[in-house]
Order: sequence, then structure tokens, then C-alpha cells
Amino acid sequence: MAAQRLSEEWLDSDVRENPVTAALGAAAARWLQNNPRRIQVLLVNTGVNTIYVGLGGQVSATNGIPVAGNGGNLQLLAVEDGELVRREWWGICPAGANAIYVTEVVRK
Repeated sequence: MAAQRLSEEWLDSDVRENPVTAALGAAAARWLQNNPRRIQVLLVNTGVNTIYVGLGGQVSATNGIPVAGNGGNLQLLAVEDGELVRREWWGICPAGANAIYVTEVVRK
């Protein structure tokens, strides 16, 4: 509760967490929609295979940010990563179906 209060005071706004469990497969798929109210996002690769993430549907093993399996993660914070936080994100797992966990913090 203290962390939420601190975030709300710092941002001068209410915040909420929005967790999502999803999967990526061999075809590029959007795992996070554009949201101008987002201030933080965390993606954790809970599967065993490496996934690749990027800002568009052209993401691939040669055109994306690799996130290792078994807990590899990507975290974006508005104060550090600016506009990248609010953008639409896509991913792919060339090896096939792979679970991911995503949570975002957004201003209400």
C-alpha cells in the first residue's frame, strides 16, 4: 500500500496494476496495446524458449529484442524509457507456443 501511495503522490494521480498472462507462438502477435496512460510495463518469459519482442508486427528472431526463457524479462519505466512505455508491443517465439506474464501500471 505504501508503494501505491508513493506512486500516486509522485504522479499526482491514482494508479492501478493490470496483470495479463498470454502466450506467443511462431507468428508475430501483439502482447500489449498502445496506452498513453501506461507508466510501467513488465514482461516475464515464463516459458523455456527465447522470445523476441519489438514495436511492430515485423518482429522476428533477427529483428527484435531477445528475452531468454525461464524468467528472462523486459521492464520499461516512463521516467527512464519515455514514449517506449506507452507504445504497442509485439512478440514472437520461433520455437512455438511459449507462455509470458505481463503486468502494466497505468494512471487512472
